[in-house]
Amino acid sequence: MKKILLLTLIIYTSCADDTDKYNHILEGLTKNYTLLEKEMGQKLYLEHYKLTLKEHEEEKSRYNKSIIDFYNSETEILAYLLRYEKEEDKICQWIKTRNPYSAVVTNEQLISNKQGALILFDNYLRKTNQIKIPENYRLLSFEKMKNFYKANKHLKISDLRKKYKELIVVGELIRQYTRTSDSVDL
Repeated sequence: MKKILLLTLIIYTSCADDTDKYNHILEGLTKNYTLLEKEMGQKLYLEHYKLTLKEHEEEKSRYNKSIIDFYNSETEILAYLLRYEKEEDKICQWIKTRNPYSAVVTNEQLISNKQGALILFDNYLRKTNQIKIPENYRLLSFEKMKNFYKANKHLKISDLRKKYKELIVVGELIRQYTRTSDSVDL
C-alpha cells in the first residue's frame, strides 16, 4: 500500500512540475512587449510600462530565456498547449503585444489563447527560434494538431519536427493546386 501511495505521489509531483515549468515559459513569453521598445522609442516605452532601463533589460532577458526554454522543451509541451482548446474568451499575450499608442488594430493582435496555443504548437514544430504568426494561422485546428500529436508523439523531437514540416509542404502544394485548378477554364 505504501509503495502504491509513493508511486502515485511521484507521478503527481512530476506532472505538477511539468505544468509549472510550462506555465513559467508561457508567463515569460508574455514579456514580448519588450520588443516594442524600438517601435515606441525608449523614453515612451519605459514611461508606459513604468520600467527602469535595468528592469527592461531584466524583462527582455526573461523573454529571451523563455523563447529558448520553449524551443528546448520536451515534446510534452505540445500536450500542454492542447489544453487551451476551450480558451476562446481571453486575448493571448504570449505571441505579440499590441503597441498601446498605435491606432491600428489587426486580427493578429486579437487572437485568443486557443489560437495562440495553436500558433505556439506550430512554432515549436517549425523551430523558428522566435515566435511568428504563420500566414495560414487560421487553418490551424485543434483536431488536426491533436491527431498529429497522437500519431507521432512517440518520435524523437527531430523526427517529429521533420514529419511536421513534410506535412506543411504537402499541405501547401495541395492548397496551391486547388487554387490553380479552381481558376482554370475547361
